[in-house]
Order: sequence, then C-alpha cells, then structure tokens
Amino acid sequence: MAQQEPAYPKVTDLDGTDPMTTDAVPHISRTDLLQGIQNKTVTVVDTLPVDMHVRQHLPGSLSIVGFPYEEATARTGEAAPKLLPDKSAKIALYCINVPCRNSEYVGRQLIRLGYKNVYKYAEGIQDWARNGLPTEKG
Repeated sequence: MAQQEPAYPKVTDLDGTDPMTTDAVPHISRTDLLQGIQNKTVTVVDTLPVDMHVRQHLPGSLSIVGFPYEEATARTGEAAPKLLPDKSAKIALYCINVPCRNSEYVGRQLIRLGYKNVYKYAEGIQDWARNGLPTEKG
C-alpha cells in the first residue's frame, strides 16, 4: 500500500500559485544573511513554532509562527505591525529546512501587507547550525 502525502490545506495566493509548490519569496544566501546579522542590516524572523524558537534560533531573531499553514496569514497579520514596524526594512525569514514552507507562507503575507524587502533563507536553521554558525536560546 502506497503512503499518502500529508493533507495540507489547499491555499492559493493572490496570483493563483500554491505556496506548497511555488516560491514567490526571494531567497537570501547563508553568507548574505550572516553578513546582515553581523552588520545589523537585516531583521531576522523565525517562522517555526514557539517551542522550537525557544530551544534554538538565529541570533536576534523575532518569532512569527508560520504553522499550521492555514493560520500563518492571520498570525502574520497580527504580529507584523508590532514586530516589524518599518515596511522598508530588509527582513529575512527562515524555517527548519528547504521542505518546510512556513517562511513561504509568512513571507507571502508580509508582501501582501506592503513589506518591500522580504527574503527567505530556505535552507533554514538546520543548515545554519550544521555549518557551525551561532544560535541563541530563549
């Protein structure tokens, strides 16, 4: 018997694309993200569940939970004005790894809300930690 794929909610964006299969949020490389963190020229947003953020996150990152996917839009709409008041600031989102779509959902909503410089570090915290880069707890 073949295994079934998990049943994620079918969500299409304003342009009709599916966030589960289409990347609408531009990517930022590990090198560029590290440089942005060191130079304090990027606001980093963790889109993982709160318990995972508390255990480990990129330095200085804020938290906007992007899962479950069907709640990502509402959560982003509630949190963004408080956490990200400057819509022109460079924002880098991340999740756990490439298959994780949290940052795509949150990023699309930020763009809809008028944020101009939204990127995602698709490789996520697994790649960051695997490459020996600093993380924080709490």
